[in-house]
Amino acid sequence: RELKHVYGECDYVVGTRFHSVIFSLSEGTPSIAIAYGGNKGTGIMRDADLGNFVTKIESFSAERTWNQLGQLSRMSDVDQLLTSLSGRYNAEFDRLVDIIKECQ
Repeated sequence: RELKHVYGECDYVVGTRFHSVIFSLSEGTPSIAIAYGGNKGTGIMRDADLGNFVTKIESFSAERTWNQLGQLSRMSDVDQLLTSLSGRYNAEFDRLVDIIKECQ
């Protein structure tokens, strides 16, 4: 919880470890994911309607990341998108908890 709070205090986060991106997004901090190995980072960012903000590590460059940060900073609805995303995932979590309780 303390670590998530730290991510929440940032203006933006660029993360290679996907948990840092998840923590940031869940705290409402716009983030760029540097994806490595597999499709987890790419898929999650795409599912969150943030596919433009993921770069495969093999394609990483400071210039590309700088451009992505500029794009994020110009998004007028990024706060609304992250709030909606958080609500959507919280509702899904609650639904799964209910399913598990029904199985007991």
